Amino acid sequence: MNLFELRAPFDRKDAGQRLAPASDEWTFEPRLSPDGTRIAFASTRSGSYEIWTARADGSEAVRLTSFGGPYVGLPRWSPDGRSVAFVARPSGQADVYAVDVAGGPSRRLTSDASDESTPSFSADGTHLYFASRDKEAWQIRKLTLSSGATESVVADGGFAALESRDGKWLYYSRNDRAGLWRVPTTGGRASVVTPQLRPEDFAGWGVLDEGVYWLDPGDDPELPRVVVAGPDGSEPRRLVDVPEMAWPGIEVSPDEQRVLYSRLGRHDSNIVLLSLRPPTG
Repeated sequence: MNLFELRAPFDRKDAGQRLAPASDEWTFEPRLSPDGTRIAFASTRSGSYEIWTARADGSEAVRLTSFGGPYVGLPRWSPDGRSVAFVARPSGQADVYAVDVAGGPSRRLTSDASDESTPSFSADGTHLYFASRDKEAWQIRKLTLSSGATESVVADGGFAALESRDGKWLYYSRNDRAGLWRVPTTGGRASVVTPQLRPEDFAGWGVLDEGVYWLDPGDDPELPRVVVAGPDGSEPRRLVDVPEMAWPGIEVSPDEQRVLYSRLGRHDSNIVLLSLRPPTG
């Protein structure tokens, strides 16, 4: 599983450009830095799940974390590009961490007894959204970074949340039903953006300067497509197909000229002999 990039003008036959070297390891969940010069991603290239950054073309990769074994993933940049929030399970429980891009140890940001996941910074960088599991149901909460105080922000649950670039809307998806919703950050009723986003594609959508994009299965589940809709609820338009997608994490650049995603690097098969003879003795 490797990172690939598709560039405009998009072609249905475009194979894309590989951003990570071909290997048997997993490299996935790419996220562009706010200035577009670097990407953050999860990878097992060091032998365990870790968070990495690289230049936008995939070169000069640098490992940011050193957990050495447990699952680590779902990176999200801070608005100033100085740190990356992510999820790790060093003791089995999922918690939200952050690490400075310039280097240094990872910092644990959540400490409740429940699992926490899917972190994302607010548009102004003062808060961090995350999902918290309470009695098997997930709720979206908001952490005030200066004080450490948390509060629930969506009344009926949710799993992955992102603020609009202007900070006026909170978009969110759920892991128990299909759809994408949005609610004013000042409070109010949620409205449906699309019923088409599958629960397993919780990392398969994002916000743009104007509107939102998501993975749409379309007529062929084997060839999902990225569609874009404006903030006014306009009919979504197809941006690009993503062939052989291997993981739900996907990133569209603000100018809609680049699409980053993880793709199957190669297909292998082996012949295995199973003996059906009963054991003797």
